[in-house]
Amino acid sequence: MAGSRVALMPCAPYDIDGVENWVNSQARHGWRVRSFVFLLPFLTVLEDVGQGTYHITRERPRNSKSYSCRMPFVFHYLVDGRPPRRRDSGEQRQMTLNAILGMLALPLLFSFRGLSMFSYLPSMFSDMSLFASYPIYTAIVSVCALCILVIACSVLYTMLCAARVSAGRGAAVCYIASHIAELVWLIALAAQLIILSGGNNFYPVL
Repeated sequence: MAGSRVALMPCAPYDIDGVENWVNSQARHGWRVRSFVFLLPFLTVLEDVGQGTYHITRERPRNSKSYSCRMPFVFHYLVDGRPPRRRDSGEQRQMTLNAILGMLALPLLFSFRGLSMFSYLPSMFSDMSLFASYPIYTAIVSVCALCILVIACSVLYTMLCAARVSAGRGAAVCYIASHIAELVWLIALAAQLIILSGGNNFYPVL
């Protein structure tokens, strides 16, 4: 039975060349991407199936026996074999932009939803005793504010990459950081709902 392990993909999905280079570097050591970890799509599950060659395509293979693995949040697939032809600059640009647009959908939703909390920060800070009275409240506000800033910065950097049609050095860092921030924000939301269900009432922060 083939072995497996979890590995960090050190590049964002819209870095087409970077992903292909990383996947094939793993393949030279006998590892192939089997799937991406749910909610943490920068982590990949690799399976030991021997050496091979893989590339990214927008079309899923029609042959059901061929290897294919859908990449997270984008409409691209990892498939086996070399590209049938060399991609021209226009096709490469279109694939990169499609991947970036797919990746931006969720972070943009989180950013617009989260920025609303800053509209009532002045009223919150007008009564500083609130923070002393509700330590968990202070913690939730701080965590949410940090998550919003991380996601917003990631969105802005990704949009800059889209304008330049280039992954940039910080692409992987922003990709990883934004997904961790989104997960932490969901945990903070769950914590707020639990506290509110117990009858405690404070300013909405999520």
